[in-house]
Amino acid sequence: TSDGSGTLGVVAEQGGRCLQPQRSGWDNTLTLHFGYDGRSNVYGVLHGLLVDTTYQYGASWLGTRQDYHLVSLYGSYAWRFFKEHNLILKLGSDIYVDPPFKMEVETGGPLMRGLVFRQYRGDTDVRATLEYILPLFTIQGLSVRMIGFYDTNLTWFRSLPDQSSPLARLVTHGSNYRDYLPDTPSGIVRESWHNGLGGGLRLYLRGVILPLLGVDFAYGLEGNEFQWYISIGSTLD
Repeated sequence: TSDGSGTLGVVAEQGGRCLQPQRSGWDNTLTLHFGYDGRSNVYGVLHGLLVDTTYQYGASWLGTRQDYHLVSLYGSYAWRFFKEHNLILKLGSDIYVDPPFKMEVETGGPLMRGLVFRQYRGDTDVRATLEYILPLFTIQGLSVRMIGFYDTNLTWFRSLPDQSSPLARLVTHGSNYRDYLPDTPSGIVRESWHNGLGGGLRLYLRGVILPLLGVDFAYGLEGNEFQWYISIGSTLD
């Protein structure tokens, strides 16, 4: 039987018990952020080091449904060649403890080109990007540059329950719950590692430190598929 809070298929899968959706609630967090930006930026050509660290605490004593901890690390270094050529190395990692679904690590899109946006999820990731940018031409302050890139990403859930029964992967945190699909791997497996490479264009305007527009075309090595992306402003930095 069903109490109206879910479909019959879900009720049958969960052994005759259907879980009602959670009510609306608060999500209050405390955040600690440290950043160092020693880069120079000459008409969009970068040189130097960027380091960024963020710690976020979702506190139940502030009204949040569950306690959770999010740690994000990011760094990049840019080398400048031949006045307007750039080689940029970007490294990042996210380590989340008991994150709610909406805060989980998501892989795919501008940070992992070659994948569909939000194609994979986890509570931990390690990623790296290598980009080379070179000028094509400039017309009345508008510069068009070409980019080649390689993205690599490892995203996984550190520890999930074994799928020993229909409800074995129903995990509760405080008043929240999260149900994981049976085929979701626990720990690092080959399917956790994703790679993409490609190229694109960047448009810069003198006097604006961020690129105005970017278009990227990427090939995902594991999925054997092409994806394309359009980004504006700070998402390209």
